[in-house]
Amino acid sequence: MACQGNHNPSVSTMNKAVGVQMIVYSLLLAGLSYFINHLAPSLARSILIVGLAGAVVFLIASIRTLAGNRSKVLPLLTLIPVNLMLLANTVSMWEGGSPGMPEGRTLPMIVSLLFVLSFAMLVRIAYAGVVFQAPPTGSTPPSPTRARP
Repeated sequence: MACQGNHNPSVSTMNKAVGVQMIVYSLLLAGLSYFINHLAPSLARSILIVGLAGAVVFLIASIRTLAGNRSKVLPLLTLIPVNLMLLANTVSMWEGGSPGMPEGRTLPMIVSLLFVLSFAMLVRIAYAGVVFQAPPTGSTPPSPTRARP
């Protein structure tokens, strides 16, 4: 989105720190997706596919962010389906009853951790650069003083 005119650049910016966090997240997403698939190959195939595809697209978006691109569209459009798929898998794994799921709580806990990390990154990018400085309630803006002759 190209903005023209009176544009407040602090509202939609993503800086280099967010770009580095995005790179770390994309590596975590790929690594944890592969690890989850290693624990339960038949059950977690969708996590592997969406996790690796999301990590590649997210890595491209993070490199663009480090290069100076301020757009949030690509990272947000990548994180939304990843979060929805992880939420569905988290709920189904905690419910149990899936054949082929290993005993114990390790797999549901790792999928839950990956979902929480993905949701936190979604919120982090959505609010990147937003300034929450509003004037106090009930106060009036200062009026300019006139010089008296």
